[in-house]
Amino acid sequence: MISRRALKGFLFSFLLILAGGFVFIGSAVLYVSTSPDAHNSGTGAALLTGLALMLLGLVIGLVSCGA
Repeated sequence: MISRRALKGFLFSFLLILAGGFVFIGSAVLYVSTSPDAHNSGTGAALLTGLALMLLGLVIGLVSCGA
């Protein structure tokens, strides 16, 4: 049986990965747009933020589930 603490950590990490994926995909769509200001509007920072959220979710998931 999985402990409550591990389950909470897994759910939190899953939500972080999901949020990071949404940020990453949303900023990638902005980055490939044909607007001339697309590359100057901070989309690169949003891409990195999405990747960082996904990485943090993966690390928390590994630690909380005891892998």
